[in-house]
Amino acid sequence: DPLQEKGQGLRNPVNGGQNGPARARKVNILESFGHLDCPTCPEAEKKLIPYFGEPNLLIVNYHVRFGTAPDPWETPGNQIVYDSYGFTSHPQVKLNGKNGYYGMPEANLKFQQDYDLLLAALKTRDSTSPLLVVIDTAGVLYDTSQFNITLPFSAENLDTASLGPLSFRAMAVKNLPVVFSFRENDPWEAIVVETVSKASAGADLAIGSLSPGGRKNFEVLIDLKDEALKH
Repeated sequence: DPLQEKGQGLRNPVNGGQNGPARARKVNILESFGHLDCPTCPEAEKKLIPYFGEPNLLIVNYHVRFGTAPDPWETPGNQIVYDSYGFTSHPQVKLNGKNGYYGMPEANLKFQQDYDLLLAALKTRDSTSPLLVVIDTAGVLYDTSQFNITLPFSAENLDTASLGPLSFRAMAVKNLPVVFSFRENDPWEAIVVETVSKASAGADLAIGSLSPGGRKNFEVLIDLKDEALKH
C-alpha cells in the first residue's frame, strides 16, 4: 500500500462521504530480483521498461546472491526478502508481495511469458485501499556520521471494518541511474540498497488488527554503512 508523504492528500480520499468509507490511492509495487552476473537478467529487466510511468506502479530492483559471483549491490536484507518468497532462480519478480492473487505461481516465474501476464493483471486490481500509510517527512533523519536513516511512518485504517493482520517493510532505494561498463545500454536501475522489516527497537513491523479509524505509528532505522563505503 502507498507510502504517501505527509501533507499530500491525507484527508482528500478518492471516494468517501456518502459513497462509503474513505480510501487512499494505492501504489502497486513490483519487486524485481537479479544479479549483475545473471545472464538473463538484463533481458528480463527490459521487459519491464514498457511499464515505467504506469500510474500507481513502482518498480524496484533487488540485487541478490548468484552463486559466488560478487555484486556490490547485494545486502543481507535484500537476500532475506528473496529467500522469503521461495525463489530458487534468477530473474524473478513479485507484485505486491503475492503473485498468487493474480493467478500466477508464487515463485519462479518465466520472464519470457509470465512477466507480461502478471503486469496485465494490474488492470483488474482496485486502485484504492482502505489502508493509508504515511511517511512523516519532517521526522526523517539522515545521520551522516553513522550512515543511517531514521524513518517514521504511520498506518491508518480508513475503513469501517477492522484490517489485519498487516506487515510492513521499509526500503532505501537508489533511484538515480547506475552505469555498469558491460551493461551501459540498460536504461534504468532503481536499486534497493537496504530493506528492513523490524522497527528501531527490534520488534516486527506488524499489526495483528487495526480497528476502524485506528492508527499505528512506527519508526525504523535503515543502516547504510556498507552502501556509503562502496559509493
